[in-house]
Amino acid sequence: MKDRIRLSAALLAVAAVAAVFCIYSKDRAEARTRPQEPEKSVAVSQEPVVNMSAQPALAEPESLYGPSFASLAWTLFLEAMAPANGSPTFESWMEQCQLNSNMVGCPSATAAAIAGGNGKVRMLHGSPGVRVVKIAGSDCGAMTTTPVGGYPAPSNLTRNAVYCEEVYVSPAEASFVKKEGLTTLAGQQTYGNAHGWTINFPGTAQNESRIELDSLEVKADWVPVTSFSNPTFACPDPTNSLYTETINGTCYALVAIHISSKVMLNWLWATFEPNNHVTNPNRCDPRLYGACYDPWGTTSSRPYGKGETAQQSPELRQAMAEAHLNPAFNNYFLTGVQTQFVDNYGKAIQLGNSFVEFNQGVPPGKSSCITCHQYASFNGKQTAQGTPEDNFGKPPHGWPSIGYACNQNQNGNCTPAVPDSTSQDFSWLLGLMPYSDGGARAPADQSDQSDQSHSTPKNSTLPAPIWPANQPPNQAKVSWDSRGLEIEASNSSLNQILHQVAADTGAKFEGLSQDQRIFGSYGPGPGREVLLKLFDGSGYNVLMIGGRDADAPLEIVLSAKPRASLEAAPNNLNGSNSNDDEARDQPDPGQPPSQPNQNPFHVASDGPPSDPQQFMQEILDRQHKIDQQQQQQAQ
Repeated sequence: MKDRIRLSAALLAVAAVAAVFCIYSKDRAEARTRPQEPEKSVAVSQEPVVNMSAQPALAEPESLYGPSFASLAWTLFLEAMAPANGSPTFESWMEQCQLNSNMVGCPSATAAAIAGGNGKVRMLHGSPGVRVVKIAGSDCGAMTTTPVGGYPAPSNLTRNAVYCEEVYVSPAEASFVKKEGLTTLAGQQTYGNAHGWTINFPGTAQNESRIELDSLEVKADWVPVTSFSNPTFACPDPTNSLYTETINGTCYALVAIHISSKVMLNWLWATFEPNNHVTNPNRCDPRLYGACYDPWGTTSSRPYGKGETAQQSPELRQAMAEAHLNPAFNNYFLTGVQTQFVDNYGKAIQLGNSFVEFNQGVPPGKSSCITCHQYASFNGKQTAQGTPEDNFGKPPHGWPSIGYACNQNQNGNCTPAVPDSTSQDFSWLLGLMPYSDGGARAPADQSDQSDQSHSTPKNSTLPAPIWPANQPPNQAKVSWDSRGLEIEASNSSLNQILHQVAADTGAKFEGLSQDQRIFGSYGPGPGREVLLKLFDGSGYNVLMIGGRDADAPLEIVLSAKPRASLEAAPNNLNGSNSNDDEARDQPDPGQPPSQPNQNPFHVASDGPPSDPQQFMQEILDRQHKIDQQQQQQAQ
């Protein structure tokens, strides 16, 4: 596990910052990111994303996870594919349909047959949203046999080509979903009401483990021999070019593997495909979802495209041998890894699997695992039986499919689109859950549906709204370590957050006049950048001084913005939940009263100077005094 060391105060080195005086210099910002793999930006120019920021994006340093994110992706692959009782380990985990057999798309009890000889229940099913064609022993989906966005389908497919899907979750994730009652949409809403409208899966954001306790999902796509006009595999496959299994009496090849893991706050996304011209003829095509790039698992130091050869690295070959993987997995390659929405220059990053995304109808250049899954949220509306949540598997209308999941400003995420939706922590499988354990209620009689949609049942009262401000604040998590400053808040007190930041970093705060509730995740990254994002839209001008040397003090001075500027500027305080500002600006008779001031910080009786020149002079004087003190200490 990564060693945690306390950073010196140098990482919070700041220049005097104030939007009203325009004195903050972005040139002094210290980017903590490594450039993302170049191939992930191929064909991104097709995405009509506007106002994309050119500011470098914050990211997890790769050094915390080994040689590279690619090596971490392969570590997860090795864990999932290592043999256990004659099959890959992931097949011993819980398949999503076992969490709740009433999930959308799950096979019936009779279709979930016992696989020949090994006594396991296999839950082969189609991918949600794809036309379902039933085959013997399963409910699988039809493969795409027509062009998608002008890109042609493989020419070797049979007329009734189908593919099957399984989604397995790690024991830690399965236990969390069942324990917290997340196996229904109604249960998820109840959980969200009590946790700031946010579901937070187990991961390194909550504990110091990586593989043993992190949430992990493995999506495996299987294709039967009958889907191809020129099949070249069998069960078992003598060429070891494909991993194959006989499932419910049919020979299948494993043609695509998606792995997502909450080893970091926004999860790690990796996709793998076999190097096989029959099952995966369009792998690595830059014209589709980007070239392939694997600086650890191959000997290639650059991205490579369709038809190009990349050799397996000696390190990966040795790791597979030590893990006793099936020899066929030596022919599987990492397409790419995604940990960010945009690269260091604000350009949207794409990642897609030539088999999975194409068969789901994703247009070329429009695939981003992290962006797609960011939209996973439940808006509280009851669903019909057999129907997933309203926005399942796609961005809201008018929102981008790659880059930041936001329809405005494009400098960060602003989902969910519907206020008070429950965020499902990047996991679409939650959106497939039935509304309740008993299934969705039968629809009302057609004659009075219109009246019931706007009326209250007799002898009943509407429940009082649960305003987050009326609930006790949740403890925010503040981390100050080798990754920089990180703040995770869900209906948390701004005062408490600043208390913790002050205790961890030695920073001094002045000028906070009223407590606020905070929702969102900030960082990890340089302290000044994280704090600026925290205060964005809070109604304060922020000035930061000191901290130029390792042990220098840091002082942060807040001054309330004029009311006119607050009315003119949108409120982005809560990060990912800021897109519904216009609706929240409207007066609401049920709105709770503002919280009384519980400010724990010292504030001078007259507050910061109201005159800008006086304010600036005072800041410069303080900085000069700090510089003199540091020079004396250095002598």
